[in-house]
Amino acid sequence: MKHETYRGKVVYRSDTLGERGREWFTVTKHGGGHRTIRSFVEVLNTGLVRDVTYTVDDNWQPVDAFVRLTENDEFMGAAGSVSPASTRSARPTPRMPGAFPSG
Repeated sequence: MKHETYRGKVVYRSDTLGERGREWFTVTKHGGGHRTIRSFVEVLNTGLVRDVTYTVDDNWQPVDAFVRLTENDEFMGAAGSVSPASTRSARPTPRMPGAFPSG
């Protein structure tokens, strides 16, 4: 298995509030050129938590994306999308159009 992975952290700052949020990310470049980006974000003053997974192909075209949001520990919604071009594989690909209701 030939892939490269790097990780990092972005700190969101404000002149008046100091640190107001942070984001940890991981990017994996697969041997075939696909890249998967994973991000976990916390926004301190709003209580927002965002989880994102996003994959692009070797030409930087979207393959799939999934997002989940919570605010103050309450589920706010989730959504996913699979590119029609990614369904060329022999395996079935799940489709998740739109957002899921929170309750």
